[in-house]
Amino acid sequence: MSDFNISKIKKLINIDLSEKEEENIKKDIEDILDYVEKIADIEDSEINYFEKSVDVQNIVHIDTIEKKEYEKKIKENFPKKIKDYLAVPKYLGDD
Repeated sequence: MSDFNISKIKKLINIDLSEKEEENIKKDIEDILDYVEKIADIEDSEINYFEKSVDVQNIVHIDTIEKKEYEKKIKENFPKKIKDYLAVPKYLGDD
């Protein structure tokens, strides 16, 4: 990476760096780019990315609706009903 790019980065992020800091950043960026280049050179033609790495099973839980006796008792003892609905007082806040 050239010094021009470092100065461009400094201007982009609006910071002042000393010469030593510039050298450190330049070295860090070069190290990162070298690492990325190594990763790019890895031979991956024989890797099947769609192959399962772990044995996963889909476990399905079937929901069942059961009528409970207490529902019937609550509905029977509720003070106000409109058709099959239980009527409650309107509440719109603390007022």
